[in-house]
Amino acid sequence: MKKYIKYLIPSIITFIIMAIIFKSNNLYPFGINPLLQVDADDLYVPTLYKLHDLLHSGGSIFYSNLGLGNSIYGSLIIQGSLFSPLNLLLYLVDRNNIINCFGLFIIIKLCLISLTSYIYINNKYNKIEYFYKVLFSILYTFSGYIIFNYYNDIWLDFIIIFPLLVMYLDKVLDNQNELGYIITLALSLIISFYVGVFILVFIVVYSFVNLYLYKKKKHKEIIFRLCKSTLIALLISSFSSIPLIYQILNSARFNTPANITMFSNFAMKSLHILFSPLFVIIFIKLITKYKEDKINI
Repeated sequence: MKKYIKYLIPSIITFIIMAIIFKSNNLYPFGINPLLQVDADDLYVPTLYKLHDLLHSGGSIFYSNLGLGNSIYGSLIIQGSLFSPLNLLLYLVDRNNIINCFGLFIIIKLCLISLTSYIYINNKYNKIEYFYKVLFSILYTFSGYIIFNYYNDIWLDFIIIFPLLVMYLDKVLDNQNELGYIITLALSLIISFYVGVFILVFIVVYSFVNLYLYKKKKHKEIIFRLCKSTLIALLISSFSSIPLIYQILNSARFNTPANITMFSNFAMKSLHILFSPLFVIIFIKLITKYKEDKINI
């Protein structure tokens, strides 16, 4: 039992930090004010109402007055993480209290982020002291990305999965079992295909750097296993992604000059993701090789 309590400490610390923040700002459930701003107020909370209705009274996910009579399937995927298991929490919430519970959902997701990041760190760097494992899992939970995007409730679902995805990706690159990688990648793509596109870019870059810098053996076998497992994950998620892609490509957004700007933004984001971590990776590589080649380093 004591062994498993260690895994909960990062989540408990995260909860305490969030409780202090919410209490000092009189936010629900430690106050009376809801945590709503920017897209949370305009996009995500209205979508939560629709998801709540689907869970309690059924209805169609393809036609609704929320989408002005048109299909809102894409909206539910992009804005509501339709297939996220955490949406089942809505079943326990009174419809009139969804606005207040939005902040509570944020706390729950941040606690889960602390848990999965600790699992990754404990697995990857099991020889470092427990204090640092907890510290770095907390730092991941309150990283700049999450602080700037905490109100994008749906993206937090993916951040929960990401450490596990990287952990299982490492196993594939070490020529081990790929089942965990397939499950986490498929779940990521199902929950948020929008973010999943960038994850696929990350996997390519991360795998290339990993295989090249660390000169792992059996390159062809590892690459084949990685491609095979990635394809399986894509096929598993296709029931969610194919209707979404079809709907996006046939939307007005792709039939106007605005699509040029959209593709331009996508390209810029992709370049940022590809190259911004490069110098960090090189620096870490230099540090890890310092003892082997002190003179040149």
